Amino acid sequence: MKNLFGRAFLLVIIFSSCARVLYSSDEGTATATFLRIEQGARPVAMGGAFTGLADTSDGLYYNPAAAAVSENRELMVSYAPLYQDITNSFVSAVMPLKKNMGSLGMTLTYVTFGEMEKMDSSGNYLGEMEPYNMAVAVYYGKRFGEVYFGGGIKNIKQDYEAARGSAMAIDAGVLFRSEKDRFSLGGSILNVGSDAKLGDAKNKLPTNIRGGASYRLSPTVLVAADLEKPADAEVKLHFGGEMKVSKMMVVRAGYHSDSDTGLTVGLGVKSELSSDTVDEFKFSSETSSRQGYKVTMMIDYAYVTSSNFSATHRISAGLKF
Repeated sequence: MKNLFGRAFLLVIIFSSCARVLYSSDEGTATATFLRIEQGARPVAMGGAFTGLADTSDGLYYNPAAAAVSENRELMVSYAPLYQDITNSFVSAVMPLKKNMGSLGMTLTYVTFGEMEKMDSSGNYLGEMEPYNMAVAVYYGKRFGEVYFGGGIKNIKQDYEAARGSAMAIDAGVLFRSEKDRFSLGGSILNVGSDAKLGDAKNKLPTNIRGGASYRLSPTVLVAADLEKPADAEVKLHFGGEMKVSKMMVVRAGYHSDSDTGLTVGLGVKSELSSDTVDEFKFSSETSSRQGYKVTMMIDYAYVTSSNFSATHRISAGLKF
């Protein structure tokens, strides 16, 4: 336990120093703000308190060290209809490499704004346009005992027809997990890069520093908390937890101190298909002959309240194999 508290103190010192360096300049208006949309139905249902947990591929959004956590290949797809015609899609994947060489991770964020009318300078109708924002990131993670490291590079693109732009950024994170995974502690620095160009304008990226912890109160109950400091906003707090209510189902709840987002709730369903099940239902002999073959299917849902807009829904589906 003393070891864990020592690591926690070290992590606080490191990320406090990073915050002073990154945020020493005057705060300005950030661009590519779609990168602030929190991803994954499970993390969102837990109020965004996922930096210190990050045990699934959608945790890459919160902490790149998630790339090193999973011992299996994993793929998750998330979708969220937000406000009016705005939609958010997110894909994440993790693939462990052979011979203890670490793991690779990937994320794709795609935000669309629906069809809009395109006009010339005189107000003449020129047809329809579909503005979008997109970010593609590739990560590498490696485990060293109880410590997990991860980092990645991100390509960011914004397209509004009248103004287009792109930028590059890097993410980095670290995660400490106790031997029996009862307690974990993590921190990350996200969206660090040069100013992003959009048309003729240049603005800063939404650089973000996060720190968090999770604690398993019992085999069925887990709680988590995050502290977040965006470059151009005040510190935000995230609290959440999940409770296993049956072999297949988990319920979740959380709170986000953001002035718009408040309470969040959700649930998750998990089912395993093993080689024994495959044999029982007489699937292909090629598949069933694989020793120890197992696929975990996951479906998660989140309901997010809002003080300024209508509530939103998130849904994620994933495979671990």
